[in-house]
Amino acid sequence: MMRFVNAVISNMKIITHQPAKILNFFMMPLFVMFIINMATSGNIQKNTVVHFISDNSKLINEIKENKIADIAINSEERVISKLKDGKITNAYFIPDKFEELLIKGENPKIIIKSNLKDGRDERIDRFLNNYKNKIIIAKNLEKNGIVSVNSIMPDALISIRDNERLIDSNYFMAILMIMIFIMMNSNQLITELLNLKKNNVLKRMITTPNTDFFHIFSIITANLIIMIVLNILAITISSVFMNFTISSYPILIAMISCMCFVSISLSLAVFRLVKYQIFASTIPIIVSVGSAFMVMFYELKRFEIPIAEFIGKLSPYYWGIEILDKNSMFPGVFVLLLMGFVFLTAGSFKLREYALEQ
Repeated sequence: MMRFVNAVISNMKIITHQPAKILNFFMMPLFVMFIINMATSGNIQKNTVVHFISDNSKLINEIKENKIADIAINSEERVISKLKDGKITNAYFIPDKFEELLIKGENPKIIIKSNLKDGRDERIDRFLNNYKNKIIIAKNLEKNGIVSVNSIMPDALISIRDNERLIDSNYFMAILMIMIFIMMNSNQLITELLNLKKNNVLKRMITTPNTDFFHIFSIITANLIIMIVLNILAITISSVFMNFTISSYPILIAMISCMCFVSISLSLAVFRLVKYQIFASTIPIIVSVGSAFMVMFYELKRFEIPIAEFIGKLSPYYWGIEILDKNSMFPGVFVLLLMGFVFLTAGSFKLREYALEQ
């Protein structure tokens, strides 16, 4: 076991002296996060719904006339579902008999539910403040000890924590792009293995007594560890300097580790099944782009295309998205590991005989 560990460490040292790999494993994710940050900073599009228990509130007409937000009436479950699906960003729940409670001198609570970090829509806040003040002044409730105030918030601020995304919405696309780069980076290991075979180094590794696949899998493991560490490091540095939060590092690490495992396993499978380097190097790109299109089918399932979800589930990105959306390891991590072991098994099939071929 220690011999294998030492071999992995030795190969990791070799990788650290290969600028092309370091660039792709570390600088590229960092660059993607920086670009996304520049493009989205301070420009989050908020889509707000104001929910009413019944349609007898005058506030409904005020909101419609001012076109300040969408209206939902007596459909709390549907609004919550849209929040969880990311179709809306904020929901303001107006209590029943809102105006009557204000006239009686009470301060009815407006509950805000959000899937954004700040959880507020300033336009709605101002509008509701003004509406409340207008009622207070119109009814001359100062005699009851109520004065015109500039804020009815925060009465309650509730995040949808059971469906909170693993990272801020701004950086969701950045993580998706990093997953695509992780898959595309498998072509580097494919090229390395093909060069080892071409120069008969792989043959010598396989035929060395008492080693068998020892050297090959030490190379694969070293690449896997370096890829995981550098991608996590790039995302962590981005979170510090670009001021966004990651709600669960263990889940993020698990997701990135599984995506790297799928990528490395794909490398071995392509190396084993494709003999010509020019084709082998392009297959990861084809797989990455193809998987991205499959995820598009996943998105289209919302438009009720029956086969969309099935097609989307064939892509590793689907399960990466599931982990981010649900902020949960299961079942996404399990499925990604299963995909990786399928590729690893395909790559290991008659690998010794293949390595010995001229």
